[in-house]
Amino acid sequence: MKMQKLAGIILATAMLVGCAGPQKSTDSNSKKVDNKQTAAGKTESKTGSSEKVKLRMMYWNKEETVADFLKLAKEKLPNIEIEFNFVSVDQFKGTLATQLQAGEGPDIMPSGELTEHIRAGYLLDLTDKPFIKKYSKAALNAISYQGKVYGVPGISWFEGIFYNKEIFKKHGIAIPKTFDEMMEVHKKLKAAGVVPQAWGNKSWEPLAKSPLGLATVDYLQTDAGRDFDVQIREGKAKFSGSELEKIVKIWADKYIKGGYIVPEMLQVDYDTALKQFAQGKAAMWESGPWSVKAIKEANPNLKFDMMPFVGTKAGNEYLIGGPGVTYGVNANSKHKEAALKVLELMATPEGQQALCAGSPGSGSFLEGANIKLPEEFSGVKEVLNKGSVYCPWFVWKADYNEVLGKGLQEVVQGNGSVADVMKQMDQKVEEIMAQKK
Repeated sequence: MKMQKLAGIILATAMLVGCAGPQKSTDSNSKKVDNKQTAAGKTESKTGSSEKVKLRMMYWNKEETVADFLKLAKEKLPNIEIEFNFVSVDQFKGTLATQLQAGEGPDIMPSGELTEHIRAGYLLDLTDKPFIKKYSKAALNAISYQGKVYGVPGISWFEGIFYNKEIFKKHGIAIPKTFDEMMEVHKKLKAAGVVPQAWGNKSWEPLAKSPLGLATVDYLQTDAGRDFDVQIREGKAKFSGSELEKIVKIWADKYIKGGYIVPEMLQVDYDTALKQFAQGKAAMWESGPWSVKAIKEANPNLKFDMMPFVGTKAGNEYLIGGPGVTYGVNANSKHKEAALKVLELMATPEGQQALCAGSPGSGSFLEGANIKLPEEFSGVKEVLNKGSVYCPWFVWKADYNEVLGKGLQEVVQGNGSVADVMKQMDQKVEEIMAQKK
């Protein structure tokens, strides 16, 4: 999936919309009876009567994509009734904004527009909720603000590096565990007359994501660099002179100066790169689950798997990706406890498996979720189950990623350097920060 499409997904994530709260009832003598809201969402009166809390679920995907979770919720949360409503992507953001501004907002809402919703007071602080601790820190960074968590990640999108199993076997190549080993794989394949990796560099996206894969492993998801993306988002750090710049330069020296990414590749688009890999003309290609169907259509007999991004040292591996859907609770909801119960159900292996069932090839940020994956992803199963999936531009801003990719396109053509690209990224940060004042 191209990043432009993903942006639409992030801006239009799922939301649940709540109906009116429970009313007070009277007994046969017309005396008022106090009701109380239970943690399960059940309204119990002193007369023993009860009623369900009704939540409406509005989502940009069709109902079949969440059918398994709705069935699970009906079973596990019998006192919460969920009505599903489909709203198209292009209508979703406006619909949400209209409801929130009218004071009729949803009980459980998307936390994708994080800063905007927090500043408006729409999102409930979930930091201390027990189920939050079950998710990987990498995912929570994308839905946190000023050290507080305002949402939970649903299923994830992810991408790694597909590889042709038969080519690797023919040339006696093992799956690389370090960045140097990955470069040795490139060297060996090129010497054997095989194109090491297909690149659709007519788009800036591959040139942005590949170095960020290395940076994620070596810096952005380490103790030393875990706060860097947040600092960039808040305008408190610079790209120039940073550890990120050093890592991007290492990447550029190996791939660009090493001759594995050349100017001719700037004329190759996504579809052409996909076919190049599918037809066995390249040993590797970076993409995600959304491309599997097209690969198989191009070559039903291709045997392939996926490997994660690795770093300069062995022992740490990541996939590029993030929450395709994030859920938060409306701070003004009349049904907070019931809404939290739904989020709590999502934060179980059973809940995650149900959510992923409607989107085959999706991953989870919940540790120990044990999501069943197609065989083409057996090589990244362990990484996904650890929740080791991270997307830097979900934290900072996609605008900076575009500057990085387009800047590296210039570097490939011999125009400028990585240092120049970092300065351009800092200029974009200044522009964004100025707009916020």
